[in-house]
Amino acid sequence: MEREQEILAFLKALFAGEPLEGLTFTRLPAEKSLQVLIYYYCRKQLPEDCRETAQKAYYSFAISEMRRRATGEKIRSVLDEAGIPFYFLKGCELAYAYYPDPALRFSIDVDFLTGENDALPAFQRLIDNGWEPLHEFYEIGERHLPDLVRKNFCAIEVHRNLFRSDPGENRRLMEILQEDPHSPELLLVHLMYHAFRQHHWHNAMKTVIDVGMVLRKATVDPDKYRALAAEFGADGLLEAVLASFPEIYPETWRQMFPCQRLDDDTRMAIRAFALQPEILRQRHSSRERLFLAHRPDFRGFVGRQLKSLTPSMLGVIYHLSPTGSALCYPFLLIHYLISRSLGFALLLLRGRRLQQSDFGRMLLALNKLKSPGGK
Repeated sequence: MEREQEILAFLKALFAGEPLEGLTFTRLPAEKSLQVLIYYYCRKQLPEDCRETAQKAYYSFAISEMRRRATGEKIRSVLDEAGIPFYFLKGCELAYAYYPDPALRFSIDVDFLTGENDALPAFQRLIDNGWEPLHEFYEIGERHLPDLVRKNFCAIEVHRNLFRSDPGENRRLMEILQEDPHSPELLLVHLMYHAFRQHHWHNAMKTVIDVGMVLRKATVDPDKYRALAAEFGADGLLEAVLASFPEIYPETWRQMFPCQRLDDDTRMAIRAFALQPEILRQRHSSRERLFLAHRPDFRGFVGRQLKSLTPSMLGVIYHLSPTGSALCYPFLLIHYLISRSLGFALLLLRGRRLQQSDFGRMLLALNKLKSPGGK
């Protein structure tokens, strides 16, 4: 409890622009994103052992930032030479526009968005300049092409869409970014959608910090934000986060984005995922987490799992076709179908236990934030 109070006091002072010199810390939080922030702003107030740990985390982030910067510069060089317009997303945008030191915002890869017809040419240009795709087969409807990797650089994701991959989404996103390449409203919508819809609030504390960093520096139009959030299926999410942490976010922010409805279970889940990382350490597979996250829409969840079988099987065939015999394909498909079916059946049998765990109860509570347009 004392650790939580220290975290909340630090974030409150940071977001409100209050002096940080008087804060005290008995021990470091487990979240690396918090450790580097505390080291950057309050290293003199840290006990020696905590300062050494936080310093190592900061240096680790700084090394990653060097790779990210080099990757971004290479992307810009390659795509500018090819005349392909693009826009950096989320991690890069946050690090360089909203954090006082880019090393304070860790990101494992570099994402950028480009036009529907420019995605494959951009992808190929980067391959020609030394990056390699993690795999060659992909669905044309996916938000981004396969990750591109290269030694001593960050992985790259070439995005065509950010949200639900609806028809016309890419054209709409490019229109928004052409009008304002650094739109804070779109950035916040993407942050919320990514955190809740795509990662089920598993990166909770990082997102809590990101929201504060954006709102303390950017001039955000609330009406424009709400319109974009409704359009892309993220309505109500930012408001729920702000309302869940009244002690750290200034009252003016909560008045700009008032929360219309938020029950106690959902508020507790939002806070617990951010402040109690031990909940997130409960070991569940990604498929089990998806099962819980989509529990109210179980039919849709089953449909998505069945739909994923086809491209996965085709991908296996694609990779084996140069060397494998065509006679092996039926046996390969039967084996794949049986293994996936057994895994799915086991998931259904474990559903009750999952729902009764602390993790499961929290994740089910977050389902109440599903908007009419969300998926």
